[in-house]
Amino acid sequence: MSGLSTYDNKVKNNWRRWAWNRIKERCPVPPREARILYLPSHEDLDRPIAISKGFRTDNLIACEKTSKVVKQLRSQGVNVIHAKIAEVISAWPENWPLHGVVADLCCGVEKQVVDLAGSLYSAIGIASGSGIVVNVQRGRDYSWRDKHGTAKEARYVIEDEISKLRNWPGERHRGAHISFIFVQQQSMTSLRLGLALDWIVLEGAMLVKECDFTFNSYKSTQKYSNYFDSVAMSFPEMWAPEYSVMMNPSAIGPPVSVRRRIAAFRAVRTARLRPT
Repeated sequence: MSGLSTYDNKVKNNWRRWAWNRIKERCPVPPREARILYLPSHEDLDRPIAISKGFRTDNLIACEKTSKVVKQLRSQGVNVIHAKIAEVISAWPENWPLHGVVADLCCGVEKQVVDLAGSLYSAIGIASGSGIVVNVQRGRDYSWRDKHGTAKEARYVIEDEISKLRNWPGERHRGAHISFIFVQQQSMTSLRLGLALDWIVLEGAMLVKECDFTFNSYKSTQKYSNYFDSVAMSFPEMWAPEYSVMMNPSAIGPPVSVRRRIAAFRAVRTARLRPT
């Protein structure tokens, strides 16, 4: 996000309520039991809205890559993991699963989004059916169609399936772009495995239905107003993490330091929950 001293305004708060409603309605466990990973920014304005939806504050897992913001949040008593959200998702342990992710990226459809899609595809620490919400800024993004290697025939069928979704937002909507990138993860793996095109097309159509994409947009309140587009989806059971390295051979795993930071977060959380 760019330049505003505060993001506490009616438009943004309406979006936050939309996002956490999507997380709640897709949550595979009761909200009080759910662990949700999210990006807090410097004001942590999502937390009170999440709590109002029934999520517990000790189960809200803040993740922030900027050292200055991490320091500010910790000074306010917020337990936060200092790392990129894609790294945290990749490193998250299978035996303590997440039940939702809110990624308010506010960049364009660029490397951060592709990294996030790859981390979700290879994740072992997210429960099936969990809600995923991604928010990005419209514009300033590269040609996402040209830079991903799905066979053209499969690509067109997948795009056609996505365009049939309820509240389809149209070609310009960046949430639609992201939904295509998410589905394409599976198709790229199937291509690398040498599976038949007919199967890749069928698999893509099945995945679109399982993800159950929904979309949102809003116009910011900045002087030079920007449009932001969002997509919400259910984490699909059919994603195959054991094949993720075939899709992206460089994605062997997150840095060891991120695993340690997650362990440190859990230790602080446990200490705070322990009766005094």
